Amino acid sequence: MLRTPSVLMLALGALLVGACTSPTPTPEASPTLDASPTSDATPARTPIVPVTSSPTPEPEHVTLPATVWVANVQTGVVTTIREDFDDWFYDASFTDEGNVLVRYWLGDRRTNFVYADDGTLLAETTPPPDRSAQGCVNTDAGAELDGRVYPDVACGLVSPDRTRMTYIVDAGEVAVSSNASVPSWDQWLVDLRTGDTTLLQPGLRHCGGCDGRFGPRWSPSSRYLVVPDLIDQLFLIDAVAGTSTDIAEGNNATEISRAPVWHPTDDRLLRPGPEESTILEDLEAGTSRQLADLPWPASFDATGAFIYSPSWYTDPPAGSRRPQAPVETSIADAATTEVVAALPGAPGWERLWGQAGEPVVAVEDGFVAVLAVSSGTCRGTLVYDPGDLQGTCLTGATAATLSPDTRLVAFARRTGSFGRANYPGGGSINLPRWEIAVHDQISGETTVVAEDAAGHLFPSMTWNAEGTQLLIRWPHAFGI
Repeated sequence: MLRTPSVLMLALGALLVGACTSPTPTPEASPTLDASPTSDATPARTPIVPVTSSPTPEPEHVTLPATVWVANVQTGVVTTIREDFDDWFYDASFTDEGNVLVRYWLGDRRTNFVYADDGTLLAETTPPPDRSAQGCVNTDAGAELDGRVYPDVACGLVSPDRTRMTYIVDAGEVAVSSNASVPSWDQWLVDLRTGDTTLLQPGLRHCGGCDGRFGPRWSPSSRYLVVPDLIDQLFLIDAVAGTSTDIAEGNNATEISRAPVWHPTDDRLLRPGPEESTILEDLEAGTSRQLADLPWPASFDATGAFIYSPSWYTDPPAGSRRPQAPVETSIADAATTEVVAALPGAPGWERLWGQAGEPVVAVEDGFVAVLAVSSGTCRGTLVYDPGDLQGTCLTGATAATLSPDTRLVAFARRTGSFGRANYPGGGSINLPRWEIAVHDQISGETTVVAEDAAGHLFPSMTWNAEGTQLLIRWPHAFGI
């Protein structure tokens, strides 16, 4: 019970008086404090009962499944393709036929499930344990590809025209300091037409447990490729002439944020240059030049008509794991390298790991761009089109991805938290809750198509080829 200061002082005074006189209490003394005590009676004290608060019960964990949805953006119908409370699937995608492929690691084996877009299971298959994404299988006799075995060859990266394949051969260890050594390998090439093998680059080094590096990348013509080690060397190789040139600039040249980018159809290469500049290697013309107005990072759009810079976030702020947003993105004509626009915002940082759609896409009269912003009047994503380079703000939008015809923009937006939650492969004391929405650039309307997705990261979103369905997967993680 609360007391006023005067009553509290009176009680304290009475207690002090009693402590000084220490008389023997009478059995008949009232248990209630007497406001006018007599000289031969000691005021009785009100018993003090310790107050114990009931402990707040721990909130129960919510158990959530790993989930794949297909949202029909025309009808608004969301179909659950698969839910799993025990196992986490590492990928889901549309097939060429418009079905949904869900891929698992179940124990020590991979399992693929194919579903119709109405959720009907069509097939369950177990791929060979060592089959690469390009169909190569490692066997005791060698690499098997397209029905042919290549002795003493291991599966590697097949060229776009399927005439060549890279592979590696263990080369023991190499010293990187006076008291440290790391694994080493030699990069080889096999001609898939003749079976002839060629040593491309010896003595490539492993960093000894690093992450966030990139591997070999073929040019569109299948003549050139870039080959990194995992420390700081990057080689541009002419597979026809048999030449190799070290084109690394600075330290950590093989980190994923410094991965060079090939033009989608031509043998032109964007790579980082000195002092974070961008260099354009035109291997068809035999020229190399620095692009003064397009600093690194830079990338071609999916058509090759434009170069945009930066192509992802860089330099995370101190104490933060989330990268800093640059002020603007420059977009240049890829043929002339002349800058045609400098727009607030930048492609989402998730593009670094290949989990979002193309942020800049050429259209007949210019380009469409979806750029993340975290300052100014918009905090979310700005959508630009040729008729509106001021941009339309999608508040709170992240991981925005354009439909194939660029009319629709799908994005995730955080709406709260599930609190304490478990899901296959992980859990959290404060698991974010997400909604998926689609913005129509012609009508200007934004529609929520799915709710209550979960994950530390935004849900994965993939359009089908027609731009009528959105494949949504959660929770998910990403990597190289």
